[in-house]
Amino acid sequence: MSGQSAYIAAMNTRGRPLSFDKAIVLKTAMEVFWRKGFVATSIQDLTDATGLSRASLYNAFGDKEQLFLAVIDHYAATESIKLLDVLQNEETDGATAIRTYFDRLVTFSCEEGRRLGCLLTNTATSFDQTCGGLEAVLDRMFGRVEGALVETLARGQTDGSLSRDLDTEKTAKFLIAFAQGLRVLSRGALRDEAFLRDAVDGALTVLK
Repeated sequence: MSGQSAYIAAMNTRGRPLSFDKAIVLKTAMEVFWRKGFVATSIQDLTDATGLSRASLYNAFGDKEQLFLAVIDHYAATESIKLLDVLQNEETDGATAIRTYFDRLVTFSCEEGRRLGCLLTNTATSFDQTCGGLEAVLDRMFGRVEGALVETLARGQTDGSLSRDLDTEKTAKFLIAFAQGLRVLSRGALRDEAFLRDAVDGALTVLK
């Protein structure tokens, strides 16, 4: 979808756009940040991709960091939520939910998300430490996934699909660290899908 499609068709008499579709702009900006990373992405990259002027971007979102924070919220609502829903699906037992979570993570990493890695992981490993707002948001986002894993592990212990001897908090920390490692390895096709699935099989033995 081109950046020009971010505009709503309505125009005033001088031919200037009255408004634009914020969701499309955020999706387009997300793709740029995802591909290039926060630090390497310039305002010019964003104006070229979205079709908006610098003034329009600044007026709508503030500076680059504020736009990226809005992009992270959009990412959480459109991408991260899909995997969180898998974990929080109480119609499946805890062990199945965690297996499905990792199966879908590998599938995404090797198909539509191939070579991109995880937007959050990419940012965490490259952003400027002076961007304090980003650090807080990343901490919150990773914490949300960790919390969902803790709840799913506890559900598995209750429904009998997981060992009651598991330390749910420590195991959740291990799983989130492992998940981020998978995303890094999938970027640039460092390892193929078979390698990633074998890694998942090995990692999930800790749940038995």
